[in-house]
Amino acid sequence: MVFFIRCSTLSGHPKAQPLRERRGSVPVLRVAKAMKLAGAITLIGLSLLATVAGAQVPLKPELELAAEVQALAQACRELQPELAEHVDTTVNDWWERNAEAADAVHVLYFGAPSPERSAQQQAFEGLQQRLSAEAEHSRDANPATFAERCRLFLARLESEVPPSRP
Repeated sequence: MVFFIRCSTLSGHPKAQPLRERRGSVPVLRVAKAMKLAGAITLIGLSLLATVAGAQVPLKPELELAAEVQALAQACRELQPELAEHVDTTVNDWWERNAEAADAVHVLYFGAPSPERSAQQQAFEGLQQRLSAEAEHSRDANPATFAERCRLFLARLESEVPPSRP
């Protein structure tokens, strides 16, 4: 059974009959979906604003890579919960092999406080949010294609050789 709300019900119209199907009514489920969509659009908008604010600060390549790895790993875990342990193991091994990325993220969060570090942290988190939103959108739009993307992502992490230190 689908419940309907007539707009005049909310305004106290004497002839309004709440939660009853009438011509010209709006289904409650449709309203809920519209509200969910509006919330998602707002979240994406806020992520984009954070990205624009953070885009002014260039990030080290290690931080960009770390943001990508964290965002995709989370989306892959959510797509295939049965593979979450494999994703975690692969990502943890990647962090161990890529000490430069791990060090850059550690310094970002635990280094000496400074305006530059704060700006870098905001830029990093903005990039991570944007990449997470993109991955979530891709996952929801075409789960099969995203599952293949996750497979390739994990294979890349497993085979990636860390960059050599100068």
